[in-house]
Amino acid sequence: MKKVIQSILLYIVSAIGISLTLKADVGVSSFNAMNLSISEWTSIKVGTITFIANLIFLFGYICLCEKKDFRKFTLMFISSLFFGMVINFFLYTIFGTIYVENYLVRIGLFIFGAILAGGTTGIILSLDIIPFPIESLCLRIAELTKRPFSQYRYCVDLFYQ
Repeated sequence: MKKVIQSILLYIVSAIGISLTLKADVGVSSFNAMNLSISEWTSIKVGTITFIANLIFLFGYICLCEKKDFRKFTLMFISSLFFGMVINFFLYTIFGTIYVENYLVRIGLFIFGAILAGGTTGIILSLDIIPFPIESLCLRIAELTKRPFSQYRYCVDLFYQ
């Protein structure tokens, strides 16, 4: 249970990091860029789009799993939901009225957010308690095809570009 709580807290920190990179407005990952673009096109909040994207990856992962671990699937669903909610809360509520004009400060904000998001994502993956749906799907496809995980993860990033 302790590692589950750690994973959830790390999901929150990662979402805060993503919110900071989005607020910095100097560039984002391909996954976040696509979510931001869809958000601007549809007027749906970016955290909600992130949740929907994660839900699609989770559904694909569930379909490809031979052994159905509904506890793990439920934890991934709940974590993805809270992940999107935290992104929305920080991006629109906490950081919503803040505008940073200084480009160097925005770069610093982006770097700090990227370190938070990337570092906590790495820890979440190493704990392997509640992995992100996108990585879980890519890992499952890699297992089924006997090809490297990185090949599928890069393909997802290419698709999102």
